[in-house]
Amino acid sequence: MRAGSPFTNGEMLGKAKDYVASIRSTVEKSVSKANAASRNVKWSANFSNSIKSPENFKNPRTVATSDWSAKSAAVMNANGTVGSFNVNLQININWNSGQSAYFGSALRLDRSEWLGKTGEIEHSRDALRALTSSYGGAPPARDIANQQADSMVGQSIPEGAASSRMDGALGDWAYKTMRQSRIDHDESGEHIY
Repeated sequence: MRAGSPFTNGEMLGKAKDYVASIRSTVEKSVSKANAASRNVKWSANFSNSIKSPENFKNPRTVATSDWSAKSAAVMNANGTVGSFNVNLQININWNSGQSAYFGSALRLDRSEWLGKTGEIEHSRDALRALTSSYGGAPPARDIANQQADSMVGQSIPEGAASSRMDGALGDWAYKTMRQSRIDHDESGEHIY
C-alpha cells in the first residue's frame, strides 16, 4: 500500500499485516485440501486488496466489498487431447478510501461483540472453505471441477473451449457462494461499519 495510507500507519499497519497473514494461511490450507482430493485439477488461489475511490461503490457508506471467481486453463497433451486443468480462485477485496476511519473494524479477525459481525476477512474464508465444502446451495468447487475434468480429459476438445466449459461450470458456484456470504455477513450486501 502507498506510504501514508491507513494501511501503513501504526496500529492499522499491525491489523493489516495480521489480516493478510490470516488470508495467506487460509489460502495455503484450503488449496492443499482441495488439491488432495482433486483428479486432473490443480488448484491455486490469489487475493488482492485495492483502495478505491468512493465513486466505485453503490453506497458511499460501504467500507469494503469482496468478490471472487475461478479461472481455468486447460493443459493439453501432445496428441491434442485435454490432459488436465489448472484452476485459480481469485479473491478481490476493494476498500473505500472515503471510509478509511472504519478500516480497523473491517480488518477484525474475530467476531465483534458490539457490532455482532466479523470483519471483511469472513468473505475470503467463505470462498476458500467453499472449495471443499458445500455452501450457499452450491456443491464444493473441487467436486464441480473434478466432474468437469472427468468429462473432458482424454477428449479432443480445443484448449479454449475446454477452459470455457470449466469456467462456466464454476461461474454458478461463485455466484451462489458470494450471495450466501453476503447474506451471512452483510445486512445490506456490503460491509458497512
